Amino acid sequence: MKKMNLLENQEFNDLNPHAQTLLANNHNRIMRFMLKPGQLLKEHQAPSSAVNIVVLEGHGLFSDAEGNTQELGPLDLIVYEPGEKHAVQALEQNLVFLAILKESPMQEFSKEVGVMA
Repeated sequence: MKKMNLLENQEFNDLNPHAQTLLANNHNRIMRFMLKPGQLLKEHQAPSSAVNIVVLEGHGLFSDAEGNTQELGPLDLIVYEPGEKHAVQALEQNLVFLAILKESPMQEFSKEVGVMA
């Protein structure tokens, strides 16, 4: 059993979104993203996993490759299918969200979207 507080020890970067891996094993990966107002995670995808996103704090715009955009806030959930391109932008306050994936290589992801890991 493993317990953690999802809102403790947040780290923000002035230049880029910050990603922190909270859990990684052979079955899944849970990452916490922290974006300052206006910061953007460029369009990217997880080719072999659905991406389940839960917003913890703040509000952001979550979009797909077709230009559909949803504003999400605390406790909202959005799911992107495997291979579905998506992007995220923080609005007027810090944005903190979890991304829950099945086996996603963080190193490749960091290079693709320009986050600080």
